[in-house]
Amino acid sequence: MGEKIEAQHSAMPNEERGDEMGIMKILLLGAGETGKSTILKQLQMLYQQDLDAKFYRQWLVRNAVASCKGLIGIAQAKGMGPLDAAAVAVVEELDEGVMPPEEGIAAVETLWASGVLQTAYDENVKSPTTWLPDHAVYYVQQVRDFSDPKFIPTHSQMLLTRSLTVGVNNVAFSDAVDGAYLMAHCPVAAQMLGSEEIGTACKLDWEVIDVGGQRGERRKWMNTLTDALGLIFTFGLSEYAQVLYEDPDTIRMQESMDLFDKWANHQDFSRKPIVVAFTKKDIYQKNFDLEKFKAFFTDFEVEEGKSKDEVAELGMKHIEARVRGLLKDKRKKVTPFFINTTDKEDFFDMLEGLKEIVAKHNNAKIMDAVQRSLDAKKEPGSGMSAQGNMAADVNGGGGSGGCCTIS
Repeated sequence: MGEKIEAQHSAMPNEERGDEMGIMKILLLGAGETGKSTILKQLQMLYQQDLDAKFYRQWLVRNAVASCKGLIGIAQAKGMGPLDAAAVAVVEELDEGVMPPEEGIAAVETLWASGVLQTAYDENVKSPTTWLPDHAVYYVQQVRDFSDPKFIPTHSQMLLTRSLTVGVNNVAFSDAVDGAYLMAHCPVAAQMLGSEEIGTACKLDWEVIDVGGQRGERRKWMNTLTDALGLIFTFGLSEYAQVLYEDPDTIRMQESMDLFDKWANHQDFSRKPIVVAFTKKDIYQKNFDLEKFKAFFTDFEVEEGKSKDEVAELGMKHIEARVRGLLKDKRKKVTPFFINTTDKEDFFDMLEGLKEIVAKHNNAKIMDAVQRSLDAKKEPGSGMSAQGNMAADVNGGGGSGGCCTIS
């Protein structure tokens, strides 16, 4: 898979991204903590775009300090102990936006070494009462490394970083459209042109847009809907037993269900493809709890005698069925992907599936770009090109409908 990615994806500088084809714009929507930012980071890594190591180092330190404070609060609320009072006082005074001094790092390490914070984390997983980052334990354990001035986060550590999305973030990238691409997506056109004529005729420009998932950011979603060609909606599979960042009385899965109901049924998406990314599959499988799952999905039933892994697999299918059931137009289809967003192969498979689905709904847009690219190579005054005749034939006499069928 690694070689496949290297071969098919190469970064194109922004100044080389033209508007000859228009941009294949995809919206990335979902509640907070469902993996949208991780998907954007994977895109940047896949297309070899620069990532700000300093930015992620700062957020990893923030994650470590915030996680330690959250675990202290859980331990105190549940009467766990003993906790080193002096170390607690030092941590509570730490500014999450500033690199901690040695005293602060040592205090975090002292509290973690006591074992109380680990117990607090485990109890919160079993009976969630407080929001915690998914990787809280990892952040706390690595606080000294993160705080080292020489520390440079790896790509894997960047993917594990939690940072709030404020405003609208996007990743733009381009794919070359050549004979092989058309043969895969528009075979009729490819056969009529011949791959040797197309060569590297043009490039297909994509843009994936992430609007913050926290409640305060959602008012901006409406402004991004109008020219989107498709939607990726993210669901965290483990959300059935986790509370919302903004409201510890709300289960994350309910928030996601409510959002999907609203936006997937929005009139602007009535004819546009929807991909549902069921994320955090690894966390879901590791922490699957049948009792909690049935507490949220009260209609879930399973035969006795099945293993935990088998029941977890059935649980994923049940979540998918419940999501499909939210669509008011029963003719509308969604395409599901069950992924670990930090896994490159999972992400790559989802991305390729997304491209195929969006291309299938936008044949004419792709062929229009190929036509203009080839016509631009013709000498002025040559009249209607063979490519122009081809487009009319493929479209059944000229119209703007689908140029060909993608199989």
